[in-house]
Amino acid sequence: MVRKLMGAIALGALAVAACSGASEDTTTTAAAVTTTATTAAGSVVFGSGSLPETVPDDFPIPGGAVIGTTLVDTVNERTEVIIVLPADPEAVVLYFEEALPEAGYEVRESGPEGASHRIGFTGEGITGEILVGVGSLSTATAFITLAATG
Repeated sequence: MVRKLMGAIALGALAVAACSGASEDTTTTAAAVTTTATTAAGSVVFGSGSLPETVPDDFPIPGGAVIGTTLVDTVNERTEVIIVLPADPEAVVLYFEEALPEAGYEVRESGPEGASHRIGFTGEGITGEILVGVGSLSTATAFITLAATG
């Protein structure tokens, strides 16, 4: 039963890629997985487990962070990363408010947004935002968005 279900899921994914005119390539390493969908306009790379190459080397990531889902959209020049931290959300906000300027980024705004805390910043040829919220079991989650500037 499980094989039939997995086969149906794989067949469905193949059909969607074929109908959209996109090709798909999946790469697996010990800790990271990526899937690339390519069209004439560009590609979108979905991943997990490691930071994409589009994240600047000097971009501050707290120690102990676990890299979750990532997305690199070459069409819109946008990168998204979700990290999970064994920390209080307020401590994560303070980390980014201090570490971003130290790394050469300007914090443009920082404040509550719904149940999260939003930090908007610019620098290094990008504009971005970080939404920090409560994870589960004493963790915080940070949703990081980076976009290339003109």
